[in-house]
Amino acid sequence: MVFLSMNRMLNIFLPNGLIEGIKTRSHKNLILLIILFIAAIIRFWYWPEMQFHHDELSALMRTRFQSFDELIMNGVWVDGHPAFTQVFLWVWTALFGYNPMLVKLPFILAGVASVCLVYYLSKQLFNFKSAFVSGALMAVLQYSVVYSQWARPYAFGLLFMLSAFYFLLKYSDENRKISLLGFSVMAALTAYTHYFALLQVITLSGFWFLFRLNKNQRIWFLAASLLAFAFWLPHLHLTLHHLSLGGIGDWLKVPKPDYWMELLGFSVHYSWFVVLPLILAIAVYVLKARFNRSVLLLQFLLLGSWILPYLITYFYSTEVSALMHFGTMLFTFPSLVLFAGSLFASFDKSFAKIAMLFTLVFGLQTLVEREHFRLNIKTEFQEPIHKYHALKARDFDLTALFDLRGDAVAFLDQNSIEDMSEVQLVQPLVDSGELAAYLNELKSENVLLVTQAGSAKEVFSTVTAYFPEVLELYSYQSATAYLLTRSIQSKEMNKESPDNLKGLEYGESVFYSPSDSLGFDNLFFRINWAGQLENRALMVVDWKSNHNDSLWQASELTEFITENQFQLASMSFDLRDMPGFEFGGEFSAYVWNRGLDSIDVLALEIEQYPSNRLRYGLFKRINN
Repeated sequence: MVFLSMNRMLNIFLPNGLIEGIKTRSHKNLILLIILFIAAIIRFWYWPEMQFHHDELSALMRTRFQSFDELIMNGVWVDGHPAFTQVFLWVWTALFGYNPMLVKLPFILAGVASVCLVYYLSKQLFNFKSAFVSGALMAVLQYSVVYSQWARPYAFGLLFMLSAFYFLLKYSDENRKISLLGFSVMAALTAYTHYFALLQVITLSGFWFLFRLNKNQRIWFLAASLLAFAFWLPHLHLTLHHLSLGGIGDWLKVPKPDYWMELLGFSVHYSWFVVLPLILAIAVYVLKARFNRSVLLLQFLLLGSWILPYLITYFYSTEVSALMHFGTMLFTFPSLVLFAGSLFASFDKSFAKIAMLFTLVFGLQTLVEREHFRLNIKTEFQEPIHKYHALKARDFDLTALFDLRGDAVAFLDQNSIEDMSEVQLVQPLVDSGELAAYLNELKSENVLLVTQAGSAKEVFSTVTAYFPEVLELYSYQSATAYLLTRSIQSKEMNKESPDNLKGLEYGESVFYSPSDSLGFDNLFFRINWAGQLENRALMVVDWKSNHNDSLWQASELTEFITENQFQLASMSFDLRDMPGFEFGGEFSAYVWNRGLDSIDVLALEIEQYPSNRLRYGLFKRINN
């Protein structure tokens, strides 16, 4: 009764339109709060358990400097990214340390703030109905979630880029000079944070300059752009040096012509459930055939701000140096989200709310199905050592054998992030040719082996020759951990019918097709041999696909020498990495006795082992 009386009093003293306006704004603010709440829950899920990825550790290792000048010369100059994030991490970790939860906190908050900005940008460009859908997409789609949880330049770059665009829109619509000052500051911060975020600001600004600003506004906008350049000028010498590097190394592959399809697929979780409301909206939008010229222009500008940076990056990557990957294209993603929201601008408000709800529900469901909360939270640098210590606490006879970056392992140990004191690194054993000898002398009954995408081809096959039984397999984004145990049979060798080479080649050929993998993509080739230890012989594996793709790999037999009478050489391959494997093909494995040495080949074994089905699953389609 009290609330009813208050409502009547408000109707007497306040105009009905004002009351309805307050109710409408409160309702819309509630929807925004719901979207932001869901965005925050997703990004903070498992926050206390978050672990560092390789790129994050690489950046954190470049914060251990006493002076700002040292940081710039040794932490920024050698990297290909602008200085802001590295300087921020230097200050932040000096204040709060290297706890992953605290290191990632500002980046997660930046990710949530970006969702809010996309909502307001969509409202500013179109209306609240568009904002409902755009905000929901930005809240739940993995593209924005992944990079919100990494302590890298992406979250800050996205936030600053969206802020610059927001101030540009405010100036375009309201013609207030203070908005231009905000644009100048945010555009400069964008340039200090990520070069591809800057490219997106330049693209959007160029389109708005040509198609949305009037003559007087263009003059003031040019002045604001010069001010942004002046703010950024101290960084110019660093940028010129970064440009002189030409690229980021040869680890990144040149994109294929259909890369845009993979980019779009990842943007919608490779799921028809996520894209269904958008397809329906496009169909209705086209069938209605009542196009608003102003809305159409904005939609073309948004699509253009996705297409143009894509084409620039693609042709630079194919003609100069590969730079295109999901991270560099992140900053174009909001343009797609804003375009998707625009399709609902002329729809009934109830339909827009249903589309928003559908997006939130199925976006979250497919995010879970894509194993996001495993692949982006747990990493090969921290999770396996937890498993190791848990097993050791149960008196499990175990050795930790990790093929990970040595300085990163040392960093985790020295900063008390993880206890890595009992870890044996694989790479020093490979470099010295002592891996087989180490395994031959190892007394443990079990090994926890961690391999990653760059592991030498001999590592997995050699370790499993001594510890052949897989007890557990743990999958990570770019690495795999295997809990392996011994088998008595593994020490026995086939000593019948030795084949003395004396210059001849000994080997076998096998045919494989995609149907032969079925989750067992690790293919091992092992050669048991005896004879002259000082030799020039090679173990060779040659792959030829039915589509004329090929791969030739070789290892010297002397890399596997032990004190045993009989020696073992081995190589392993992931079938998914074989060029043209989708067409099937033939493997040939043999010994090439280049020096005509006296070598007896005792046996050649070919085996398949289980593989990491989630490999690269953060960005690629996961095949069950």
